[in-house]
Amino acid sequence: FASASAARMAGENGTGRGPGGAEGEADRADSQPDNGVDPIHAAMENYTAATAALEGHYREKLDELRVRESERTEEYEATLRTLEQEDADADAEIAAQEEAVAELREQLSGQVADLEGTHQFPKQKVKLDIGGSRFTTSRSTLMAAKSSFLAAMLSGRYELQADETDGSYFIDRDGRHFHHVLNFLRGVESFECPTKPAELIELRKDALFYRLSGLVEIVDKKLAVSRGGKVERNW
Repeated sequence: FASASAARMAGENGTGRGPGGAEGEADRADSQPDNGVDPIHAAMENYTAATAALEGHYREKLDELRVRESERTEEYEATLRTLEQEDADADAEIAAQEEAVAELREQLSGQVADLEGTHQFPKQKVKLDIGGSRFTTSRSTLMAAKSSFLAAMLSGRYELQADETDGSYFIDRDGRHFHHVLNFLRGVESFECPTKPAELIELRKDALFYRLSGLVEIVDKKLAVSRGGKVERNW
């Protein structure tokens, strides 16, 4: 009985094989690393270090992006300032040119006004020698189309030399169709335009020479009718 009790006591004191003996101590020793470092603590430190490194990497990338964006913004603003300056310079140049044109127009208008009536025609009746064909008409008829060659000729801005024999003014132009020109100037409403294509073509040439745009339009319409709606302008 005494031996059995001693054996049990020995087991409880760690000298036997019970849970509190050598095997329990060995199990506890196996659960601890040889270097005494806690693996969970080490893992947390590694995670923290990796997180810090990743954060530093992305912070560096973000700073690079901000620098590039700042450079692009500065470049854009510089380009915009350049364009605005060029636009302002162009506006200033245009304004200067417009002012110069206005001044020139004013000068020319003054010169034209000074020339108007410089050479007066003493009579209302005007004689013309158109390539050897003689015509007599009125100054008001020849002045009917203000922008025409004939109106400019009789505006008084030019000194004309009349023929010493009959007082006519010579124009070096074929006069075969000039009577149509005079009839047009006498009144568009009563003007009877020729209908033959060959005559219309020649009359159109005269209308262009004398700068009578209204007569050109009338002739073109007649030619269009005679040619089935198509007007050829290569003459």
